[in-house]
Amino acid sequence: MENSAAATGGEGMGRRLVTMFLVVVLAMALPLWAQAANRGVTSSAAEPAATAGWDGEDVRGAARPDAALELPPGVVSPLSRLLPDDGGCYEPFWQQGGKGKRCEPQCIPYVRCRSGIMSCRIGRENGPLTWFACEERRGNTAVVPEPGSVLILAANTRRKMPTGHGLYVEEVIETAPSLYKLILSHTNYDRRCSIETNIEAEFDRRQMTVDFLSGAWRVWGRDLAVAGFIRGGADEALP
Repeated sequence: MENSAAATGGEGMGRRLVTMFLVVVLAMALPLWAQAANRGVTSSAAEPAATAGWDGEDVRGAARPDAALELPPGVVSPLSRLLPDDGGCYEPFWQQGGKGKRCEPQCIPYVRCRSGIMSCRIGRENGPLTWFACEERRGNTAVVPEPGSVLILAANTRRKMPTGHGLYVEEVIETAPSLYKLILSHTNYDRRCSIETNIEAEFDRRQMTVDFLSGAWRVWGRDLAVAGFIRGGADEALP
């Protein structure tokens, strides 16, 4: 009987020790769990701010080539930095218009600024091909490129360029009869008013086509039809 009572007392003591041990473990673990939970809430709340675009739009997973750029004073768009060597022709911003909010400069304001050709200004929605047609009527177009002129690409519905595209001609090198190496600069090539400068292309005057050898279009920009060149020496009288 005495042995049985002793055994029962030993079991009770063991249970009390186990209970005390569990209480101590829980007391130590609870603060750690609370800290981990708080960290999780903080991270979750901060995530949208870390992944939001410049205007608050969620761009999680989207590539942002301009993310590391610092904007110059007065430029409110994050598209790119002001280029120091283009005479101030590329100062990206957003404007309200007939088609709503859009980035500037589109391709025409940029090449007009670079070339100084301000004739045939026939409205805000004037496109590259309507500009070319106006200059052609004035005798201000050519099929031979020259530095300071504007290359006008023809309509390309496959690449969603129904109104063409304008590029500023920086340099021209004749490499063979009717073949020219061109150094070009343009903006809005990606419909986001981004800019590319000093890209290489080859122009075939006989075929009136251009192949892009560098830049964003080098993969697919082959045999693109060219309407012609707007010459840089035009008088600036309005039509």
